[in-house]
Amino acid sequence: MKMPLLTVSLETELDVVAARQRARQIARELGFEQQDQTRIATAVSEIARNAVSYGRNGRVEFALSDDKQLLRVAVKDSKAAIARARASAREFSARAA
Repeated sequence: MKMPLLTVSLETELDVVAARQRARQIARELGFEQQDQTRIATAVSEIARNAVSYGRNGRVEFALSDDKQLLRVAVKDSKAAIARARASAREFSARAA
């Protein structure tokens, strides 16, 4: 199970910037070290940009695991080609130190 935190729609490059900013903000609020905040923000930004460039109706979903030990980030869109190309990198979890 997971506890939703925030969903960011992905339609334009400005949405990619917003997703990156929110990723960094959430990571900071959850106590991630600065280097990990940057890594999380960069990963979200790169995959979100891919969703905007090649997909449509994209979104970034931020959530916590029920035990609040894992940050889950999923980037989704409605185009199957992107899902196949980035299947291993589309969703990731991270644990604060």
